[in-house]
Amino acid sequence: MHSCAFRRSGVLKFGGLFSCLIGCGSVTSSKPDTGRDAAIDAIPDAGPDATDATSALYDIAYIYEFTINPDTTGVSAFLLVINRGTAPLALSTARVAFVNVDSGANLAFTKSTDSTRMLASGRAAGRLTQDAMTKLVTSGLTTEPIDDSNLDFTMTFLSVPPSGVEFHGQVVLEIAATKLELPFTFHVDATAEPSLTTAQRLSVHSTP
Repeated sequence: MHSCAFRRSGVLKFGGLFSCLIGCGSVTSSKPDTGRDAAIDAIPDAGPDATDATSALYDIAYIYEFTINPDTTGVSAFLLVINRGTAPLALSTARVAFVNVDSGANLAFTKSTDSTRMLASGRAAGRLTQDAMTKLVTSGLTTEPIDDSNLDFTMTFLSVPPSGVEFHGQVVLEIAATKLELPFTFHVDATAEPSLTTAQRLSVHSTP
């Protein structure tokens, strides 16, 4: 388990869930489809490091709903990759393929820490905070053993709507040339401490 730092009003505090991160790039917004049944069919793309697309079956267990305040700048360590295929999954192939947000927000989503592990079948990987561990593992959502805690993704909030606004994001991750769409929901509350609200687990569909 890991902890990171969050920044509010210029004061850096440790042991929290959120971090102040820069240099991640930005994306502009248009309203995504925010339905929770967001798993998409496996889309194989040619690549020398890609696991065979028929074996690249994986789940993502992650925090999809967050409460943030206007001073929140980033969050990391909230996502697990679970290999459901029969072949090892090359974590080094993980990348962010697409990012979209609505309501005038500006969000960057990046792979902040890489992993070279070939993840065995029935195993999980990902860096988690203590709170994320509680919601993703202790809750029973993820029962597979975690073999790797290096792989990490970071969201950076370059700008957020005013307090009281709910906005949504859509991220497509790709691992071993197979894509999976992840929806996100963010509640902006100037009176609240940043928090991880709700977790879910989505699956790549098997190819015919």
